[in-house]
Amino acid sequence: MKKITINKSTFELEEVEGAFFLNAKPYSLDMYQRHDGSIHIEHGCKSHLVEIVSVDAKTKTVSMIIDGRAIQAHVQDELDLMLEKIGLESDIEATDQEIKAPMPGTILEICVKEGQSVAKGDSLVILEAMKMENIIKSPCDGVLTSILVTKGETVEKGKILLIF
Repeated sequence: MKKITINKSTFELEEVEGAFFLNAKPYSLDMYQRHDGSIHIEHGCKSHLVEIVSVDAKTKTVSMIIDGRAIQAHVQDELDLMLEKIGLESDIEATDQEIKAPMPGTILEICVKEGQSVAKGDSLVILEAMKMENIIKSPCDGVLTSILVTKGETVEKGKILLIF
């Protein structure tokens, strides 16, 4: 069994012999991967188009577009559910966290220093991409242990900028 949280609503999903059970109700889904990588899902008389935008294995978060709507889902597997049941939740926030460039661009400004404590939402770096300034903010409270870029540096998408 897995738990999936979408927009603050939690669902239990279980697969038994090819059938899916969502909140203990059986669902028959036909899924087809299309040539463009998206997934076409048929459920009864309904049809849905799903495009996976990103998967973050560390936080067990999936960003997707379903029928044109952006959705972010958090998945808890059997281990997460067992830890939750005994009162110990896996603490993703407590582990080292890398902040990566969401797109290629140039570092315009570094707003923090190594060793500095930051709060969730604090500005960390300003990245210029496609003539737009993008403020990269802290996803959590923490202390910066490393700054791996310099002002004026050009970075590729996915380059690690900072480490908590």
